[in-house]
Amino acid sequence: MDLATLIGFLGGLGIIIGAIATGGDVMLFVNTPSVLIVIGGTFMVTLMGIPLPDFLRSFGVALKAFINKREDPTI
Repeated sequence: MDLATLIGFLGGLGIIIGAIATGGDVMLFVNTPSVLIVIGGTFMVTLMGIPLPDFLRSFGVALKAFINKREDPTI
């Protein structure tokens, strides 16, 4: 795993959690319909744009960002 990936992911998550914690009521940041529209809409538009096998393979590719070692470009 690339250290920058982990730092970026945890840093982004920390910033979001910090903003929620300092903003007062946590429920102000939780809006189920909005989450469904954004995440569901993203998945559906992606499905419209690429073939289903490529879409399903994308989850494995995203997982590689966190579990695989970087490949040596000189090989």
